[in-house]
Amino acid sequence: MKRQRARAMSSRPRRIARRAANVLGLRRRRISWLFLLGVNNSGTTLLESMLGRHPGISKLPEEGQYLSRAFPTPNQLKVRRIWTERLEAFRKVLEDGGGMSAARLKWDWLCHYPVDGASRWLMEKSPPNTVRGPWLQRHFKPASFLALTRSPYAVAEGIRRREGHSIDRGARHWTIANRIMLDDLERLDRSLRLSYEDLCADPSKEMSRITRFLGIDPYPDEFLRESLPVHNATGEPSLVKDFNESSLERLSADDIRTIEDVSGDVMRRLGYAFASG
Repeated sequence: MKRQRARAMSSRPRRIARRAANVLGLRRRRISWLFLLGVNNSGTTLLESMLGRHPGISKLPEEGQYLSRAFPTPNQLKVRRIWTERLEAFRKVLEDGGGMSAARLKWDWLCHYPVDGASRWLMEKSPPNTVRGPWLQRHFKPASFLALTRSPYAVAEGIRRREGHSIDRGARHWTIANRIMLDDLERLDRSLRLSYEDLCADPSKEMSRITRFLGIDPYPDEFLRESLPVHNATGEPSLVKDFNESSLERLSADDIRTIEDVSGDVMRRLGYAFASG
C-alpha cells in the first residue's frame, strides 16, 4: 500500500504537467465552447453523438459533471434524473459569481479535449447546465448554446422507466428545467432552439441549421445512416428515430392527465399538443 501511494504521489507532478500542456495547447487555438442544454431524456445524448462525429467539434469522454468536483452531481445528492428537486445545488445565476468554480471546470474539462486536430468547438452536455446558461456564457467565452426540448410525455415516461420515479416527479422536473431554460435563452447572445421531434423527423435539415449556426462545414449525410447510442427502451444503438409514440403507449390516461396538469403552461409555450385532446 505504501509503495502504491508513493508511486501515485510521484506520478502526480507528471499528470499535472501533462494537463497543463494540454490546456495551454488548447488555449493557443481559437476555440469556442458549445453547450447542449436539455433536460434528461430530451435527446441530448443523441444530438451529442451526432455532433461528435463532425470533425469541427470535440466532445468529452462523458458528461462533464462527472469529470470535475466543482459542482455536486445528481447522483451524489440522490436526485438522479430529477435534479431540479435540489435546484439550489445546481442553479447558477450571474449574481452568484463563481469565478473559481468556472476556472476549476475549465481546468478539469480542457485536459480531456484533443489538442491537435481541426476541431474548433468544445462541446459539453451535462443536464444541469440547462439551468446555468447565462452563468456559463459569462465564464466560458466565446460560448454558443443549443437548447433541445422534447415532449413531456416521453421525458416523464423515460424517467419513470429508468429510475422508478413517479410520473408526477418526472413531469415536474421537465417543467421546472424547461421553464428556466426558456427564460434564460432571452439573456443568451448566441443560442439556437431545437426539438427532438424535428431532429428525428428531418435530421439532415436540423443538422444543416446547426452547422450554419456554428459556421462549420456541412454535416455529412452518410453519418445519418449509421446507428447511434440512444436512450431507448431496448438500450441498443439505433438510427435516428422518434421514440415518442412508444413512450406514449406506456402511459395510462391518468398519467397523461397528470403530465398535462403539471406541465401544461410550459407545453403551451413550446407548442406541444395535449394528448388528451
